[in-house]
Amino acid sequence: MNLKGALAGFILLLVVGGFGYYGYRHFVLATQVCDICGRAVHSSHESTLLLKDGEKAHTCCTRCALHYNQNHPGQVTDVLVVDHSNGKQVDAKKALYVEGSDEQECLSASETPPREPGVEYERTFDRCVPSLIAFSDESAARDFMARRGGHLLTYAEAVQSIKKR
Repeated sequence: MNLKGALAGFILLLVVGGFGYYGYRHFVLATQVCDICGRAVHSSHESTLLLKDGEKAHTCCTRCALHYNQNHPGQVTDVLVVDHSNGKQVDAKKALYVEGSDEQECLSASETPPREPGVEYERTFDRCVPSLIAFSDESAARDFMARRGGHLLTYAEAVQSIKKR
């Protein structure tokens, strides 16, 4: 094997590896993180804060968006949440919420700490817990609750829940 052929093979290997790395970083890994807590943003649970200065903040879940709104009075002009039943964004004030279901929007299996059998654990604080899942239709919310648990809240009740936690 001559030096020219070996060098060409090495360059080809670098190019293929570079494209593979680029594809992995941009298509496999999460491309966006929550502007509030830093967790990965998944489109099925994303909320968007429309800020007074014209900017947008993207959050991993409704709970992070409502926390931000509560802690930054006057800076948020509108909050948009994703309807769990159809994936469309709706005005947070018009949505209904299922709180405390067994669906955890922001906590991946890799973030769940290992547990010892028979030991009871308590989470002291996590902005994203308990789950707060948005719906624009009450019947869809009730169907979800029948399968996954939780209780139904209005926007005002969801805001009060945020203030307690």
